[in-house]
Amino acid sequence: MADEKISLEDDEMQELAQLVAEALARGDSRESVIEDLAKNGLSESDAEEFVSLIEYQLYQVDAGTAHGGGGEGGMGWLIWIGAIVGINVLSHIFNWGFIIY
Repeated sequence: MADEKISLEDDEMQELAQLVAEALARGDSRESVIEDLAKNGLSESDAEEFVSLIEYQLYQVDAGTAHGGGGEGGMGWLIWIGAIVGINVLSHIFNWGFIIY
């Protein structure tokens, strides 16, 4: 993830969220992910908010699978919808200039 440049003008935030989630899942530290995001164009506070949102969503997914999943994937869809809405809210709050449809 360290070699990839971030352009907040692109509609690629879902891909960025996936890259962050993959980095956290493979064991990269929260701090190193935030540092990578900050090096590639995000302010440190925005990077912290973004990573926190992704960590929360990963925690929700892990909690759902640990307790027997749920309704044939319905919970997974609900979590992804929540993540998209959360990213759009953060985009509006921090004036990132993009919206995920």
